[in-house]
Amino acid sequence: MMKLISIAMLMLAYCPMAEAKLRTVVIDPAAGGDYTGVQTRLFYEKDASLHIAQKIQSLLKSKRIQTTLTRFDDYPLTHAERISIANQEKEAVWLSVHLGQALGASHIDIYTLDTLPSQRRETNFLIPIEKAHQPWISRSILFANTLQETMPPALQPTLIHSDLAIASLLGVNHPAVMIEINLDTQTMQPAVFQNLLDELSERISIAVATFIKKERKL
Repeated sequence: MMKLISIAMLMLAYCPMAEAKLRTVVIDPAAGGDYTGVQTRLFYEKDASLHIAQKIQSLLKSKRIQTTLTRFDDYPLTHAERISIANQEKEAVWLSVHLGQALGASHIDIYTLDTLPSQRRETNFLIPIEKAHQPWISRSILFANTLQETMPPALQPTLIHSDLAIASLLGVNHPAVMIEINLDTQTMQPAVFQNLLDELSERISIAVATFIKKERKL
C-alpha cells in the first residue's frame, strides 16, 4: 500500500504542459541477439532490459512524451548504431538500461560522463567522439539526480560521474544517463522480480517526465 502511495505522489509531481523543447526520449535496452548480456536464474539481461524499455515507452507515451527505442526486439546492435539513433534526433534525452547480478544486496548505479581525458579517436562522428557529450554534462547530471530521487531508497541508488569512456554513453550529443539495476536474484522469487521490474519502469518514466519539466525552467 505504501509503495502505491509513494508512486502516486511521484506521479502528481509531473503535470503535462506545453513542451518548450520537444525532446524525444531514446531508450537503449542493453545487449540483444547472440549477446545475452548478464545471465542469472531469473533473467537474461537482453530480455529484461527490453521489457523495462518497452514498459517505460508505453508509460511515457501515455504522458504524450515522444519516445523511441534503439531496438524493438531481440537483435544485435553495435554501440555506434545505438548512439547514432539518438544523434539523429534534433532534441533528445538518452537512457541506457542495463541489468546485473548483485554480489551483495540489490542496488542501482546511475552513470553519467564527466569530463574525459583528451583522446583522439578515429570515429564516424563529425566531431571527436569524446567531445560530443561535453556540452551536456550538467544536464545529464540533473537527469541522473532526478532518477536517483525517484528510485526506491531500499535499492541504494548511487550516482557515478565517470571520467572513463563508458561505451553506452560515449558520443551521445544529448543529455545522457546509464542506469544499471543490480539484483540479488539468488533468493528472489520470479513474481517478486517481475513486480520489481514493473515498479522500476514506472519510477523511471516518472523521473524522465520530471527531468523534462525541470529542463524547461533552465
